[in-house]
Amino acid sequence: MAPAIVVKWSSQYWFDRVSYARRMSACAVLMALSFVLVAFGARVPTKLLGVVCCSLQSALGEASSLALTSRFPRSERRLLLTGWSSGTGIAGIAGYVWVAVFLHVLGASFGAMLASALLVLPAAWTFLYHFRIHGSFRDDVCRDERKHVGDGDGDDNDNDNDNDDGNDKDLDQEAIGRRYALEQHHDTSSLLPYSLPLFLVYFAEYACQSGVWITIGFPPDSEEARKRFYSASNIAYQVGVFLSRSSGAVFELAVSQLPWLAAFQFGLLFFFVVVSALKVLYGWWLLAPAFVTGIFGGLTYVNAFRLLGGDSHPAVRERNLALTSTADSLGVACADLIGVALQRVLA
Repeated sequence: MAPAIVVKWSSQYWFDRVSYARRMSACAVLMALSFVLVAFGARVPTKLLGVVCCSLQSALGEASSLALTSRFPRSERRLLLTGWSSGTGIAGIAGYVWVAVFLHVLGASFGAMLASALLVLPAAWTFLYHFRIHGSFRDDVCRDERKHVGDGDGDDNDNDNDNDDGNDKDLDQEAIGRRYALEQHHDTSSLLPYSLPLFLVYFAEYACQSGVWITIGFPPDSEEARKRFYSASNIAYQVGVFLSRSSGAVFELAVSQLPWLAAFQFGLLFFFVVVSALKVLYGWWLLAPAFVTGIFGGLTYVNAFRLLGGDSHPAVRERNLALTSTADSLGVACADLIGVALQRVLA
């Protein structure tokens, strides 16, 4: 997760200097490299380099895609953020299905499974961006939020500014926006209502995944039983993530409700720790709270970014959407560290 955190956090300093087309092309290259290095690398360091490429690609793609929605009018932006959230939600399910089909149904090797992904995913990513998305928005690096902030970003796109009336007013608004951007560029405290719940929710749910669910099985002393529950619980979780991330098209929560989702997620983490430690309440019914874990995680993600996209000042909206995505990666990284300790205590 370290490469992902670095890319997302540093986005505030260089995203405005690199066009979306170049970033998305870099994603395709990194994606292909990750498949090649992991599938065909003969040594462990080579395969680990492939993992680094995958982390870089994932972070660059997520941060860029979230930021890209700021180039569209408010009405479209909310739908696009929901669509992105839903797509990333179903990607988790698709990943499990892809692996299951190639490894368990077709009996293919791990390398063959990754080679098949190499033939499909980078090309699909490139096609979707360059032939379906690119051209529907302004993709110019001159759009530096700290220098050009009054030129029709975000909600301003909802209005027709083609007429020449009110040019003086437009210039005043641009000057105000430029001054605001300069003041706010290094101030990230306004992001805490969105980023902190994201961090906490991701920390709790990935602590469940990496530290607790792997210790549960029926019977608990069977390694094969623990693997079955771990796989099933993650599928249930991914289904919950997909459904809840798609909910943005139906309803939207308030910022004040996001901390409650984090509190509920920690409640589920505590519940699973107790179940694993005391070996009580064992049964396949535990897939239900695993599903709810995905629901809370997905709701937090889609609502945090939808709310942030609407609440941010146009001068810093693009930066805010990319930078806030650091929170979920940081939560996952911290959860992985705690997960190792939880496994040792609960196993």
